[in-house]
Amino acid sequence: MHLPATRVWLALIVGCGDGGTAPAGPPTSLPSRLGDLEIITTGSGPGADPDGYDLIVNGVVQGTMDPEDTLRIVSVPTADYLIGLSGVAPHCKVGGGNPRGIRVEPGVSTRVIFVTKCDPPEAPTS
Repeated sequence: MHLPATRVWLALIVGCGDGGTAPAGPPTSLPSRLGDLEIITTGSGPGADPDGYDLIVNGVVQGTMDPEDTLRIVSVPTADYLIGLSGVAPHCKVGGGNPRGIRVEPGVSTRVIFVTKCDPPEAPTS
């Protein structure tokens, strides 16, 4: 099994004690490799999407979002992600690209805003 270097060092530090008493003082902590992610959906136009959207992260459905919604996810691992919306009504368009590539950085809140513009839905033809 291959462990990332930070875990190997942590295992060596923890596993190499002399069996004595730990030194006094505040505990030290490793820098966080986690960030936060905030996904916002907002829309304009007279015909809002009636059933909202599926939120897709790296090709996997993660849940649903309303046309006016905010989802905040804390403690997201630092990495590149592909985030998008599916299930967008035919009379609506997502501006700014869908999906979008983003990078979550450690200790930072990364915000992705999806703005949809919806025309009035077409009346069914008979």
